[in-house]
Formats: sequence, structure tokens, C-alpha cells
Amino acid sequence: MRPKSKKPRKQRAYIRSIPKNENHKLMSANLSEDLRKKKGFRSLPLRVGDTVLIVRGGMKGRSGKISRVLPQKQRIFINKVVKRKTDNTEIPVPIHPSNVVITKYVEKDRVRLELINRRIKDEAEKLDIDAIMALVDEEDEEVIEIDEDESTDDMELLEDGELDDDEIELLDEDEIDEQVIDEKEDA
Repeated sequence: MRPKSKKPRKQRAYIRSIPKNENHKLMSANLSEDLRKKKGFRSLPLRVGDTVLIVRGGMKGRSGKISRVLPQKQRIFINKVVKRKTDNTEIPVPIHPSNVVITKYVEKDRVRLELINRRIKDEAEKLDIDAIMALVDEEDEEVIEIDEDESTDDMELLEDGELDDDEIELLDEDEIDEQVIDEKEDA
């Protein structure tokens, strides 16, 4: 429940001790004017992957995708919005959600699509959530094609360091043992 007091001290105290189930409401940002006219609603909670434009503060005018959201501290981090330290390392700059405007939002989450559908007033413009989720599932699936003619030896890839940890586990232990024995005999 939001505080009814007009005193800033009590409002700040509420924000510091806000329940987790209400914290996401404070992590919302306005939509850009184009999106607002097109969709018919004003704001959305921020998610990782949304593209935002900073409209207030020292970083005003920069835009990028959200890389991290910290609801506990009510801050977001945007790709390529960084400060440089004296040793030339880059530190991401935390930004309050009220200082940004959403220019493009991600539609890969069913919960978010349901929220958008609730906010759209015109029945004809409502989204078909099942169709969108089917498209998202198709995009996420990776098709791996293996050419038998151009197959490479796993041991060569292992030696070159081109295999990931997951792929290394797929190698037969016997092949690895044989390779180790061959290397010892060569030495």
C-alpha cells in the first residue's frame, strides 16, 4: 500500500522498505511518443533487453539496451553507458527508471504480453499471445546441420582449444585416454 503522507521523509522511508510484490511498479518507465500513440498506453515495467533513451541526467541523449535491472535499488544498467576510471576501466552507470523512455520493448515473455493486452483498450488491436510465443520458440530453436564430408576430428578441436566445456564432455573418454597415451609415447 502506498503511503498517503505528503511528507518526503515518510515517502522515502516507504520506498526503502517497499514490499517485493510492489517494487516492480516502481521499475516502470514511460513509452516514447511514437509507441504511446501506436499502442494506446503510457508505461511499462522495464525488462532486460528493452531499448531505452535517457531523457534526464548527465547521460541525457544516450540510448541502448538494458543489460541489468536491480529492483531492490531501483536502478537499471544500459549497454554502452559507462564511466571510465583513471586506470581506463569501464564501470556501468546505474540509472533510475524515471530518467528513461522506452523506445522498443521485448515481446518474448508471456507475462509481459498479457500485461500489454490488458492495457490495450481496442479489442481489434489486442495481440495473439499464442502466435507470438510460437514465433519466439521457432527463433530460439537452433538447427544444427552436420556435413558428413566436412566432419572434423574432435581431438583436433580439443587441441586447438576450439571446443566449449559442454562439447568436451561429449567426447568419449577412451578417445581422450588414447590421445594422452599417444602424446606420452611421442615424448
